[in-house]
Amino acid sequence: MDSDFWISLTVCVAMVGAALWLIRVHWEHWQEADADTSLSDRDRDHLKRRHRRRMQTSTMLGVVGIAILAGRLFPLDEPSAAALLYWTGVLLLVLWMALLAMADMVATRVHFNVQRRKVEGERARLEAKLRRLEEGGGQKSDSDDLGEESPGPDKS
Repeated sequence: MDSDFWISLTVCVAMVGAALWLIRVHWEHWQEADADTSLSDRDRDHLKRRHRRRMQTSTMLGVVGIAILAGRLFPLDEPSAAALLYWTGVLLLVLWMALLAMADMVATRVHFNVQRRKVEGERARLEAKLRRLEEGGGQKSDSDDLGEESPGPDKS
């Protein structure tokens, strides 16, 4: 067996091993998310779609790893229609994986931007309420409850 075979086998084993590990990790994360009753429907839907994308990508990673080893049946130094079709299929799988990865990045960014806007809105609402309470006068502040002096003029 030549060195190209061992290189192909090593790449195959590494890619399939990584794919299996990723599939396990994604499955565990989905099980945790699915059991979390505190998630909103929107969050659960986002996590479900993310899980589906990531499982598909991880599975294809393993398929591409096997395809690299099996590709030795279609050597590139001997051009044929079968080799062209085979390697085109492998390339299309890799492109599909890249598209899924980009979709995952975009979906995650959109999801967390919506979450951030909600938090910022809630923060602005709470800050406005705090200002109203502070301007209301005669109200005890939290620092008074803690026995701390409120900031005043410098007594140096």
